[in-house]
Amino acid sequence: MASGTGLVRQLAGDAIPMIVKQEAIRRLLMGAAFFSTGGGGSLREGLEVVRNIDSIELLKAGELDAETWTATAYLAGTVNCPPLEEIARKHPVSVQNGHELVVSAFDNLEKMAGIEIGALIPVELGGYNTAVSLYLAAQKNLPVLDGDLTGRSAPEIRQTSYFLGGIPPTPAAVTTIFDEKIFLQDVTDYLRFDSILRLLVENSYQFDVGVAHFPLKLKSASPWVLHNTLSDCIRVGTLLENKETMKAISEAKGKVLFIGKLENEQFKIRDGFTVGEIKIKNTDGEMVLKYKNELYVAYLNGTIVSKVPELIGIIGTDGQPVANTQVPYNKNLIVYSLPIPDIWRSEKGGSVFSLESFEIE
Repeated sequence: MASGTGLVRQLAGDAIPMIVKQEAIRRLLMGAAFFSTGGGGSLREGLEVVRNIDSIELLKAGELDAETWTATAYLAGTVNCPPLEEIARKHPVSVQNGHELVVSAFDNLEKMAGIEIGALIPVELGGYNTAVSLYLAAQKNLPVLDGDLTGRSAPEIRQTSYFLGGIPPTPAAVTTIFDEKIFLQDVTDYLRFDSILRLLVENSYQFDVGVAHFPLKLKSASPWVLHNTLSDCIRVGTLLENKETMKAISEAKGKVLFIGKLENEQFKIRDGFTVGEIKIKNTDGEMVLKYKNELYVAYLNGTIVSKVPELIGIIGTDGQPVANTQVPYNKNLIVYSLPIPDIWRSEKGGSVFSLESFEIE
């Protein structure tokens, strides 16, 4: 939305904006990066994407008609995309920014599915991918549901709550940086759907592809949405902006695992994912963190102290969330863990948030 009044909504004694203006959008993305387990894209780039958005409308499920069509749109790819300028020297590209791909995919989904989408549901919490959802909402003048499908960032689409609900990943629209528009139907297997996306990423010189799918009426989507997560991001992001880092971890019911400085970080691209290892040291020992796009296990002096489905993150003592592949040297870093979102506590949820599901041979 381009403009809005200063409306607020009362929830459990807290005033949460219904029209979320620029200041709260910035805090929302700070909080999203905090919950992102090191993935979900660059917060710096996400803030740039929303820089010219005056406001967006954030709604609870009960404030939308149950017959409203919803959809989810995002970028799929590696954590560390190559610059578009570099790719353009090899092959002409059709966009100037990655987030434009999501608008194209969204338009194609509406066209091919023959529906008019009335609200957006973010796929995950992340400094860039959540920003992309807000950007699309502003471009299309659509409200955003206060929730997401993951409660964090995750490398695979089966690690969304719709997988638990048995909701198929297609129909889906995909757009590449070469203006190739693909419409997928009748793909019911989430792993196969993910493998198709990864092949498109690999054939786009490891750049992201725009994806729009899950066209569902709200009454079918709502039972599987993790509700109120964007409001949670605003609360935590406000604390981080005020450099109240420890209070933010406490507010999110988290715990500190380690405080130290980066010794080294190594990563590579495998099967369309960014796979890496981070070593952080202090005078008492060493913490080793592993990630497949997102952090999934933490070792303290060789012993596992946290693993998926718990959320693991890194943040500076200055309140700045740290992204995988971009861990800074000579900075005091806090490694923290957050509790498991309830929806992932089931046997099916645990099967996709396990060490085995993250590790690549």
